[in-house]
Amino acid sequence: MPDHTPGQASDQDNPFLDPEVASLTEEMIEESAEEALNLGSYSDEEIAALVFEGQDRPVPLPWLDTLEPQERELAVAMGMRSLTVRGLVEALPLDDVQGTIRQTSPAEVWALLGMRRHAPSTVVAERTTTLGTDWIVLYEQEQDRWLAEFITVQGFHEFVLAAAEDTALALMAWSGVDAQTPAPDFDVRLAVEEVQGQDPRLEPVGQALVAVTLSRMESSAPEEVSFSGLYSGPEGSYLSRREQDGLIRFRGEGFDGVEAFVRTLLRAS
Repeated sequence: MPDHTPGQASDQDNPFLDPEVASLTEEMIEESAEEALNLGSYSDEEIAALVFEGQDRPVPLPWLDTLEPQERELAVAMGMRSLTVRGLVEALPLDDVQGTIRQTSPAEVWALLGMRRHAPSTVVAERTTTLGTDWIVLYEQEQDRWLAEFITVQGFHEFVLAAAEDTALALMAWSGVDAQTPAPDFDVRLAVEEVQGQDPRLEPVGQALVAVTLSRMESSAPEEVSFSGLYSGPEGSYLSRREQDGLIRFRGEGFDGVEAFVRTLLRAS
């Protein structure tokens, strides 16, 4: 693969336009139609070393964000060292006097970063349980595929590329949705202030063991973000969505209803 400097403006030096990267991305998209593809795991500090502020979508970095600025800088430097040892980054000297370098990476790294950076829409799922908070960030791809970035509370990022149907089922399982539990008989509409005030009518929802906040953003209109919620526990699952009149509706849903909702959430742009 030719040497590339990340972030350069010219097409000739843009690694995301490299024919090898484009071919590999297309190949992975095709392969993921049959089964989900695991595209590797990275730590917080490795992700921070790979991505570029202002160009890549920011994601939670739960371990890195606990550090002081100087500690964070050192950790990111160690992340770059780790990437180098793993063969995922190579720093080639450009000017020995000025100490400048050119950062290069294998095609599979640029393919992964390209799928993150150029997704037309992004869905963020934030899960809260008694064990803490973790996330899945979903990036829309061609041919009804989604790249999932699973982020643990310890600060590890695992990437899986799969068809929308498989992605929806994985998201539901991660959210604690049980196919054997019937839909709760529950349908309540509340104002935002009532929800924020923990209205007593929401007590059944509050007993859920897993609470997931879902947001979707289109790259063409990043300021417009849609929000919803998915809550699951022994009594079943509940969905929350904002209605056209501004009220938030909480409704009990069975497995099929939740699946239909998640598939709509993962609709193509």
